[in-house]
Amino acid sequence: MRGTIIHWDPAERSGIISDTAGHRRTFYSGDWRSPEELTAGRDVDFEIVGDRPSDIFMLAPSGPATLGYPSPQSEAARQATNYAIISLVCGGIGFMFWPIGLLVAIPAIIFGIKGKRLGQDLADRAPYIMSIGGIVLGVVVALFGLLFVGFLAVILTTVAWSVPR
Repeated sequence: MRGTIIHWDPAERSGIISDTAGHRRTFYSGDWRSPEELTAGRDVDFEIVGDRPSDIFMLAPSGPATLGYPSPQSEAARQATNYAIISLVCGGIGFMFWPIGLLVAIPAIIFGIKGKRLGQDLADRAPYIMSIGGIVLGVVVALFGLLFVGFLAVILTTVAWSVPR
């Protein structure tokens, strides 16, 4: 049978499906079989066991009603992916040009943290993992940059103190 999830309460771990006949049926998170995150507004296919939906699977979106209107899940995934890519690019640039890496290390860390926070609850873990990579690159670049600045400070101080007065 087909229907639409009209309500989902993560705290109660239950929701309501409105089927094609107009009946409202209560279901529980244990009945959900799709790897995608369970949210209201999704079209689903399910079996009726007793009077309850069971083996609920999400249907792929189709038709003109879904065009141009991304779901909240896809918007969060897009934003997390964008932050992760920015973080990785900044970290990579800083790693290749590490003496000036301090300039891009900070954005790599900031965007990595944003991408990690947005990506931690997604079904697709790629933005989360890429964000961690960007954070690690940013921290390494920042440490190299600080070591370089410290090394220059020691050299300049040594030269300044060794000049005869």
